[in-house]
Amino acid sequence: MKKIDPIWTNIVFYASLIMGLFTLYSIYISRRGLPPGACPVESHTEKIAITIVLAVGYFIMTFFTKAPPKKES
Repeated sequence: MKKIDPIWTNIVFYASLIMGLFTLYSIYISRRGLPPGACPVESHTEKIAITIVLAVGYFIMTFFTKAPPKKES
């Protein structure tokens, strides 16, 4: 089976991290303008879904990543 280069798994990880932080920030900003009792998350479900898919994709990719070379001492 072909192994995945660790660079690609790192890219997916950082994309997931950036998307998650962006989603949290946008929910925080939109929450300030809403009346009490309104749910700020309902309008950001697409962003949350993309973040979850990226995180799960990263987790699955880690099983198929090349092992780092062993150091000989």
